[in-house]
Amino acid sequence: MWGLALIGGLLWLVTITEFSFLPSAFHRGVYERCAWLYESKWHKGAYDLCHKTNIRLLRLLEEHLTGKNSIVLDLACGTGRMSMLLLAQSWFRGKIEAVDFSGAMLAKLSAKLEEVNRPDVCLKIQEQDLADWQGEENAADLVFLMEVSEFLPDFAGLLQKISQSLKPEALLVCTKPNELLAPLFFGRKQSIVELKALAGSVGLEIVLRTSWQWRYELLVLKKVS
Repeated sequence: MWGLALIGGLLWLVTITEFSFLPSAFHRGVYERCAWLYESKWHKGAYDLCHKTNIRLLRLLEEHLTGKNSIVLDLACGTGRMSMLLLAQSWFRGKIEAVDFSGAMLAKLSAKLEEVNRPDVCLKIQEQDLADWQGEENAADLVFLMEVSEFLPDFAGLLQKISQSLKPEALLVCTKPNELLAPLFFGRKQSIVELKALAGSVGLEIVLRTSWQWRYELLVLKKVS
């Protein structure tokens, strides 16, 4: 009995919550050491659905951003998958601010940028914990927050800061754990009911909810007030 409980606890700590209930310094250390593995995960079969969802997502973003000199925030950007996705779109113009707490992850992004020729796009890299991040008010046209909300001790506080940084009608593209996994992230408001209520309290409305990957749903939220 105790053995099973120990195994279950370790699976929860390592596989499900990725050490995010431990102190931030430990959590950051894990990502620093695993940066070399991180990029390869996007090529695994579990992400086949994400590639299909990206087609739908890019249509929506093209409609929202075309013709603008856009400001995009890629928060907890990791090795920059979403930033690179935007850079690959000929219709995108503007500035991307890519923020992550792992210098090793950002180094991977910097290396990829050396192969990109987009003089019409400015990409700024910023190493910072999201707990300390504060965006400029009413400035951003789009914010990405991908595969990270459940790992943040103060997700509610960050969502409020994101809402403040968005222009009216601007979009937040984020993920949440599926409804089976959401209850395992105690106190982090990851169920769809909790998240809808939290979003509404900071002036955001869910306009798209779809599958992303076996453990995630993709959400698009619009700033309505």
